[in-house]
Amino acid sequence: MGMSEVFEFGRSLAPYNWMKDFSVGEEDIRRFAAAIGDENPLHHDSEAAKKAGFKGIIAPGVMTAGFISAAIAQEIPGVLVCRIEMAFKTPLYAGSRPSVLCIVSSQKGRLAKVTVSVMDGSDIVAKGSCLLLLPEA
Repeated sequence: MGMSEVFEFGRSLAPYNWMKDFSVGEEDIRRFAAAIGDENPLHHDSEAAKKAGFKGIIAPGVMTAGFISAAIAQEIPGVLVCRIEMAFKTPLYAGSRPSVLCIVSSQKGRLAKVTVSVMDGSDIVAKGSCLLLLPEA
């Protein structure tokens, strides 16, 4: 059930959680990196990534943050993500199917703190938190 179906303005969201699934292919990574002007060969060239010790091209960290932002915006239309803090554990590879788990840990008025985990199967790609400004009634 989406937030728009359960959220009542003025009531606390905590505890509330949801998960969103995504997929990421090689061309998705290359297009995203090109769109933000990131020319790092780790995001474009499989051979360069393998020479650097990776299994293949990897997603830019901001692409991973984008999955978090998208998971939040899809669940809470009109929300403003004010801050994202993340610690990366493993790279996000092409062919991955990342899942973003969001847990509202606290809320004061329109401000909500959300803990997030980005997982690829059982591997944790990144963990962190977000500060949200919830939409007005």
